[in-house]
Amino acid sequence: MKRDVWNVSPDVLSILIGINDVWHDLFENPNGVGIVRFEKIYRMVIEETKERLPNIKIVLCEPFVLSGSATKEKYESFLLVKSYAKVVNKLAREYDLHFLPLQKVLDDAAKRFGVDKILYDGVHPSVAGAGLIADEWLNLFKGEINKQF
Repeated sequence: MKRDVWNVSPDVLSILIGINDVWHDLFENPNGVGIVRFEKIYRMVIEETKERLPNIKIVLCEPFVLSGSATKEKYESFLLVKSYAKVVNKLAREYDLHFLPLQKVLDDAAKRFGVDKILYDGVHPSVAGAGLIADEWLNLFKGEINKQF
């Protein structure tokens, strides 16, 4: 954070974390982050960022997952990411930050075009998936965030 955000002093910061905290706990040698610790660390990041950069606009992006090649085997367990998404939404409301919902947009696109066309393995966005996320981010920026500048 120090090198990539605080030392750079951006006007807007987008944070998208959560799926690896779930994913990395599901297989051999688990090293994920439980939801209580996830929230605690997320709060620390938000609070220190706001303290160092009081005028920064922060966008908390909803973590997401689809049933794809990397997730299919343990998809029910991967759905824990929805609990992490609720934490992210709660923190956005609590700290009066911007929240970017992504799961429904990606769900809808996957139904229409297929999971592998949106998140090539159920976790990582394809070019089309990245484009959808970018479109959603730009819509949020043009609406809520741009009014604050």
